[in-house]
Amino acid sequence: MEIVLPATIDDDLRQHLFASTDEACAVLRLNPAMRGGRARHLVHTAVLPTEADYISRSAASVALHASFYVPIVTRAANEQASIAFVHSHPFAHHALGFSSIDDAGERSLARYLQLRVPNLRAFAIVCGPARRIARQLASGNTVPISSIGSTLERPQSENEASEAVFDRQVRAFGEDGQRRIQGLRIGIVGVGGTGSLVAQELAFLGVRDFVLIDPDCLEVSNANRVVGATASTIGRPKVDVAAETVAAIRPTARVERLQASVLQRDATERVLACDFLFSCTDSHGSRALLNQIAYQYLIPCIDMGVAIGANAGTIVSITGRVQMLAPGLPCLACGALLDPEAIRLDFLPEEQRKNEPYFVGGGVTQPAVISINGVVASLAVTMFLGAVAGVTSPARLLFYDGIKGSVRPTSCNVVPDCIVCSPTRGALAQGDLWPLPSSPVSTGDKS
Repeated sequence: MEIVLPATIDDDLRQHLFASTDEACAVLRLNPAMRGGRARHLVHTAVLPTEADYISRSAASVALHASFYVPIVTRAANEQASIAFVHSHPFAHHALGFSSIDDAGERSLARYLQLRVPNLRAFAIVCGPARRIARQLASGNTVPISSIGSTLERPQSENEASEAVFDRQVRAFGEDGQRRIQGLRIGIVGVGGTGSLVAQELAFLGVRDFVLIDPDCLEVSNANRVVGATASTIGRPKVDVAAETVAAIRPTARVERLQASVLQRDATERVLACDFLFSCTDSHGSRALLNQIAYQYLIPCIDMGVAIGANAGTIVSITGRVQMLAPGLPCLACGALLDPEAIRLDFLPEEQRKNEPYFVGGGVTQPAVISINGVVASLAVTMFLGAVAGVTSPARLLFYDGIKGSVRPTSCNVVPDCIVCSPTRGALAQGDLWPLPSSPVSTGDKS
């Protein structure tokens, strides 16, 4: 079980809790995200009390009027959500923990909730200036809590030492950074030209848990740019070739492979079991789905694209884009990077899709060069290190111009009422309460 906060809510919450030297409170609404074989509770809303909502408040204790939290609790129970009661310990710089006053207050609150809303799951969170801890309200079982935005804050095991092979990396971003890398389950959708390079680099970095998804088998035309491709691998599933590449580098790695489109329900479920995603597909349907998952389920994703313009065998343009998708960052819909008609076609059954007039003339083979793919894949992996391991690389949207030889960080405005990433109208932190689009059959994702 895990509690996950969007960084946007986390920032507002911290500002509220530590605005004074007195303890402060908040109540969080959490939406369920039980798909993918794990229990996660996604913070959708933080309700912040005013001074009038407190019964009492000091540097050592705090109490809220029931009239403040009862309507929040009732609505959450009616909408199949959960609740977390948050308060601060402003002076707990080191030994942060629940006090005896907290214990007594929670027992009383748990009895009240059991009588009023017996099926509601509730948590308690105490925040200090440097860290926070969470537990289930009734049982007292501790619950890990994470914050997801342009960077990831996740609790990691302090006991696990890095291997000697990672010494040069540890010198760059420390033991903590290495542990964060090793503790993540990484999903890669599309293990062709860019995805196979991403898988290889992540294996070298020490990632030990992979989910690889791609419906295709290697063709002769793939052999010039897919890592691990040889004459003997032609005709084999791309996921098998990528898995063998990972195993050769990191024999102890756990690698789950699915020869399927990510638009199929079973593949989508496996994506939801990941901690971080790489979108290495040029299918608009797949990218739209991963874009939605990044915000709806608070699973950060790095999307990338490569385009080579050529005329009669002469290159006229080389461009690449690398973009992280996470709460507080603009999504692909905000940047108008998705084609609605192409998305519609990707979700159609194969035969129906081929009969569509729009599809006629589609699927034109595009130029591809491994060195150009390698630049974009490496930019994506370095962006991942900036988000996860503390590497000083703050840009979350990069454009590569191979003709000019430049990599340019840029920004995109978040659309306030975006249906994907908006906290008010969009899918942000909705989890299982919102549906995800899916296709019953493979749609021929290309990567």
